[in-house]
Amino acid sequence: RPWSINLPIFGPTMITFGASSIEMYEEKTGDGPPNVTIPVSLTQGTKWIKASYNTAFTLRKNGAEKREVGFAFINSLYNVNTIQYEQLLKSNSAFPVVQITPLSIPNTVAGYTQWLAYGAAKDCWFLLTDSGTKGDFKPYVNNAMMVLAATNARFHRVDKWLLPNGQEVTLWFRDLSRK
Repeated sequence: RPWSINLPIFGPTMITFGASSIEMYEEKTGDGPPNVTIPVSLTQGTKWIKASYNTAFTLRKNGAEKREVGFAFINSLYNVNTIQYEQLLKSNSAFPVVQITPLSIPNTVAGYTQWLAYGAAKDCWFLLTDSGTKGDFKPYVNNAMMVLAATNARFHRVDKWLLPNGQEVTLWFRDLSRK
């Protein structure tokens, strides 16, 4: 809720207009309502929590608890933190993860392949990609180029599912024991 106080000399001063960091992220990425002082609805919030929970379950089911997982996107409501949170609630151990840093990686197939094969994600057995940019932070990862890079880096598709915003997430796997 908005909050202001009356300061001597300055007069009425706004302390907060009712939005926290998450509401401002939601506004910038298009995931929240147009009025940033209103949070995501309980129904929508529950769907996003379920998406993170199901992802953590799917990663555990596929053996990712002891193998690195690469995140090839940075979304405001579905990301390494929300999935790790669900993982920690269930098992008290975090997934070993690598988060893409779009500012430090060329936005090209070659740049993404370099990241996956020789860069920070070189030890990832699993990779998560998303099909669009809704809710993602800029600069966006180009999914079509990331898919080509994943294939170049010997990943193959294992599973896919939809997020509450309609984007598709793909889980990829590569067996690093056969380098």
